[in-house]
Amino acid sequence: MPEEIKFIQEAPAVRDEMGWFQHPHMPDFDEGDGDKCKAWVAEQGLTLMMVSLEYADEAVADRYFESGDPDYSYWEPDRPEGEDWFCLAIHDTEDGPVCWWASRKGRHDLRPALHGRPHLQGAVAMTKQITSHSAIASSS
Repeated sequence: MPEEIKFIQEAPAVRDEMGWFQHPHMPDFDEGDGDKCKAWVAEQGLTLMMVSLEYADEAVADRYFESGDPDYSYWEPDRPEGEDWFCLAIHDTEDGPVCWWASRKGRHDLRPALHGRPHLQGAVAMTKQITSHSAIASSS
């Protein structure tokens, strides 16, 4: 009998003192675990969207990138439009902090999620890659 899949559900995004968060039921993926992460995302039936601090409000982005301070706890990543999105992770990358939002409601046309939010438009190309099951781990 196949093992029953336990689908990840929304959980409070309790961030550490530097701003980092990982959903408590998300597996740990290391750099190079891209295929494992892709398989997990597909198994979970998730659509992912990445929001980067780089495209946040200019004052917030400047505060992070000009300070040299690794603390990004003050950044509140924009949630995509729609009530079915939940936070999977907030972590730093070579290009600065990112937030990964997840939704299980089928495949999304992400244009409405970005509508009226010009600061998120830079995420469109990355979002297209993510919705084709690219890996969270590959961005780290």
